[in-house]
Amino acid sequence: MPPPRLKAQPITEGFMQTSAGLKLVWREFRWNTGRTDRMWFVDPDVVNEDQIEIRELGSAKDSAGET
Repeated sequence: MPPPRLKAQPITEGFMQTSAGLKLVWREFRWNTGRTDRMWFVDPDVVNEDQIEIRELGSAKDSAGET
């Protein structure tokens, strides 16, 4: 039997206000194994964490019964 397929769902996003507007800094995912990972879209060393606005993402797919 093959191993179970890995799936990840985005759970939170970090945004930062720039002169050009709102910029996505990172997105956090929860895997069906329970593990959480963060994907960075900018260099984390140049970001001031105090300026990041964190937004929780809804689980519209789960509430609709989709997988």
